[in-house]
Amino acid sequence: MKIKMKKILVKYLGIAVIGSLLLACESFDGGGAISKADKRIEGSWELVSYLRDGVDETASIYISNYQETFSSNGDYPRSYMEKEGDPFSETGFWELTNDNKQLQISGVSSIQDFSAENSTLSSSTYLIIKLKKDELWYHYENGGADHEFHLIAK
Repeated sequence: MKIKMKKILVKYLGIAVIGSLLLACESFDGGGAISKADKRIEGSWELVSYLRDGVDETASIYISNYQETFSSNGDYPRSYMEKEGDPFSETGFWELTNDNKQLQISGVSSIQDFSAENSTLSSSTYLIIKLKKDELWYHYENGGADHEFHLIAK
């Protein structure tokens, strides 16, 4: 009887260990470990593509050189060149929420004159799709459309 109980205990212990490892290795839909999000997101990122409702509209956006930085102290400076070629920069704050799956931004204004389709873009909650050492993808709803930003580490 003791041997049978030990086998059952070992079996359940093994299942528990495997289950906890799987939870610790949970990934974003596009890749990257959710458990590493707080360290991976820190640094500067540069926009390389923009999708609106799943269609690549990178070539039609008015702004250029869009960059975001996620500082370890929670500061969130971002900058870009406006439609007229003037530089724009501001600083707000960021934090990861929803078990590291969402990015919460505060203290920054809307992006003005973003594209012909969107005169302004704004959101305070971004859903992270992919977060790897050198790639950050997120999306959010604004003005009845889904906006997806693909950034690379700078």
